[in-house]
Amino acid sequence: MYVDAKIKSPSNMKMLTIPTTALLDTGIRKVVYIATGDGRYEGRNVITKPRVGDYYPLVSGVKENENIVTYGAYLIDSQAELSGNASIQYSSSLEKDDDSSRKAK
Repeated sequence: MYVDAKIKSPSNMKMLTIPTTALLDTGIRKVVYIATGDGRYEGRNVITKPRVGDYYPLVSGVKENENIVTYGAYLIDSQAELSGNASIQYSSSLEKDDDSSRKAK
């Protein structure tokens, strides 16, 4: 059975979004990498709403005008793991509060 549906939402509602390619979802947490300059990246825990097309609406974790990595975040995370820095693949890295996030080279 097929259904055609239209969902109405307020058009004046503004919200930051990130592309699906920027989000690393471990199942426990969702992380994006922020470019901090000089070839450095900071892993940041984010809270998102359900996916809308090719984007995730952000609830918290990234501020407007911050540069997020849209492609290659998994590569950055893998390099962080190999160099001994924080990686999202381990439960002890990138703690849930933003104050304890660690920086990766």
